[in-house]
Amino acid sequence: MALYETTQKANNYLLVKHSSLILESKEPKDGYEEITVHNPKTDADQQKWIKRFAAVDGIIKRLEWHDTKDSYQTRFMGLKIHLSDAGEYFQLYLPFNSRPYDSFTKLMENIEFADPVEFSAWHDHKQDSTAFAVRQAGIPIKWKYTRDDMGECPVPSQDSFGKWDFSKQKEWLYHRLIEVIIPKVEALNAFDEPQADYEEDYSGQPQKAAVAVANANASYLDHPPAMPPMDLTEPIDDDSIPF
Repeated sequence: MALYETTQKANNYLLVKHSSLILESKEPKDGYEEITVHNPKTDADQQKWIKRFAAVDGIIKRLEWHDTKDSYQTRFMGLKIHLSDAGEYFQLYLPFNSRPYDSFTKLMENIEFADPVEFSAWHDHKQDSTAFAVRQAGIPIKWKYTRDDMGECPVPSQDSFGKWDFSKQKEWLYHRLIEVIIPKVEALNAFDEPQADYEEDYSGQPQKAAVAVANANASYLDHPPAMPPMDLTEPIDDDSIPF
């Protein structure tokens, strides 16, 4: 089925943490394991309960940029990937400035969005970290932008002290996400289901429907969300993500 455990499916927000895709709770739940994590904000250990999954797959129905701005003490930014499989829905959250987010933005242009996509996570023993992969038909999706072929994507720069600066690259990939990939997914799924607020019925009129979607996307692209400040970092293990 769509979500594979490391025991059963669940319909909720999935995070890439603890060498798995997980559902997370601050309270005990059936089927969840208790873990102890260190909160760097309070410099104290705390208990959490998580449910581990090896992978999730489905059709990507929507890509949603998430930014809490000044609504909370800590600003949270990232990408929500809405997946659907056989009437079940899941959301996978990739925090901005995380490795999974960076990986997704470098391969997203090679995804066939009309076909199922699988996201998986596991423990990389060599790097002693959480590995993340995206596959279609069992084959890993290759990055469009690599060290050997960056295309139009800016290459990172290195200062005199050896520190690397990825800010221009991150900004360029962010705009590709907002201006190219999100509208592409929206257009692909725009007429999947009847919408009560449609002013016209385009059924059986694909050309007219395509024009309507193009006009809607043009309005969106004229006013894309602003690029978030590059000095912000995402507290990946913070327990206060507000959703």
